[in-house]
Amino acid sequence: MGGPKFVKNEVLNETELHQIIIEDIEALEEGITILKNEFQCGDRGTADFLYVDSGNRLGIIEVKMGADEDIIFQGLRYYDWVNKNRHAVANMFPGNKINPNEEPRITLVAKSFSDDVRSLTTHFRPDVELFEYTVLRSKDNDRGLCFHPVSPPKIEEMPLEPMTEKDLIEYITDGELQKLFIEKIEEIISLNPGIKKRATQNYLGFLYKGRFIAGLGPLRKAFDIQAAKLDDDTHVINYPWIRIEQGDEDYSSQIKLINDAIQKLDRKT
Repeated sequence: MGGPKFVKNEVLNETELHQIIIEDIEALEEGITILKNEFQCGDRGTADFLYVDSGNRLGIIEVKMGADEDIIFQGLRYYDWVNKNRHAVANMFPGNKINPNEEPRITLVAKSFSDDVRSLTTHFRPDVELFEYTVLRSKDNDRGLCFHPVSPPKIEEMPLEPMTEKDLIEYITDGELQKLFIEKIEEIISLNPGIKKRATQNYLGFLYKGRFIAGLGPLRKAFDIQAAKLDDDTHVINYPWIRIEQGDEDYSSQIKLINDAIQKLDRKT
């Protein structure tokens, strides 16, 4: 009946692949903006792409046509440089909303990944994102990309299992601060019935309409209260935080930011 609308297509080299990625970057993730193709990372080499995502977080993309195991080490080298220089990098692109307080992302793109690469990514923090690609061509000779996220292999015992809420509470060894930590959890949850909790390895996060709005980070004899400061378009400006060590610190500014974020997210939806 006329054949398929799209067929698989091969590219000749990485330069050609880079151009297709530039033209079709939102096939990878909606809201990504490429800041620079071939971004020089000091003496670490040249990252294929530097980008900022819809949450104003920097990231690097390293691309390989085949299953090249060096991709992970290249990506980590570029990430390390960008992470150490993220404030300077943000200043290089003043026309873009970039939050230099967040760790950059590492995104690796290849036609396929070896089992070794997939396994190695489970040992790194922050997470290394793997995407395999397929180049497609339409009947009108338009080309685009289809990206397939690659799941890490199942490992019997992961080295870092996410903590539970109970684990995070008990990480605090000071009894009075532990009680205060619980009170702060209840206070934040009470701000809006739509707030959800999510425990991670390092903090208890609070989400509203799927967006991070606050976090409580336990230490042995203290804890941090972090809040997301959003602009009127609900883009993150920064994540101001205060440390609670004595129990009498004024954290009202954090509660105000959380309430502001809730109101802005309500108006946006």
